[in-house]
Amino acid sequence: MPRPNLPETMISTETGRVLRRDVRPFTFSYKGLTRTVDLPGYYADGDDEDAVVVGDDMAPVDAALAEMKAIADGSAAAAGE
Repeated sequence: MPRPNLPETMISTETGRVLRRDVRPFTFSYKGLTRTVDLPGYYADGDDEDAVVVGDDMAPVDAALAEMKAIADGSAAAAGE
């Protein structure tokens, strides 16, 4: 669901395409661990390659990465504890 303070659409500065607020799965890896999170952002219709994330859109990635670092590195401090 779009946040009220963000516009529903924006224009990609690279392609000129219209990007719309959406949430899509985003998969990433750290030291052999892989996670998929729901990543809010601006996306082109039918294309995950043309995307822009703004503000706190990366928060789900940051949280999952902290957890992955704690597991991979064996450190609770890496998870913010």
